[in-house]
Amino acid sequence: MLVAMLTSRGGLVEVSEHCQRVVPGIDAVGLTVAIHPTAGARMTVSTHGWLAEPGEALQFDLGEGPCIETHVERRPVLAENLEAGGPAQHWPVFAGQAWEAGIRAVFTFPVLLHEQVVAVLSLYRATPGELSTTGRPPTRQRQRCSCCTTPTP
Repeated sequence: MLVAMLTSRGGLVEVSEHCQRVVPGIDAVGLTVAIHPTAGARMTVSTHGWLAEPGEALQFDLGEGPCIETHVERRPVLAENLEAGGPAQHWPVFAGQAWEAGIRAVFTFPVLLHEQVVAVLSLYRATPGELSTTGRPPTRQRQRCSCCTTPTP
């Protein structure tokens, strides 16, 4: 019901658009909610930018990728280069197909409610490299930011 309400009022689209504006170097944003967390049912509710839709669709069609890992592990996944080893080696089919679709880097963050993942925010880039922290709030504020909600260590 919350998703329907936010979608009808444009709230989820605004979250995606806002994140793309405030995080330097991001080409696209996807927001996926957990419909039934224990059964693994998820639904992409917002995409903004040309890489988000193929990036989200590939992960759910293949059953692998950083969004899926973030959902299961309840932690951010920072895949700075899908061509190189590192995190991308955990999802070889996704990494290869994402690269073909123009996706070079993906950064995913869990959105938590009572320590349960209720959504995953995915940031996509057409160039490999680290996620820039320029212009982002200090760590304490970022933990409360609606655009980067992560568990506190």
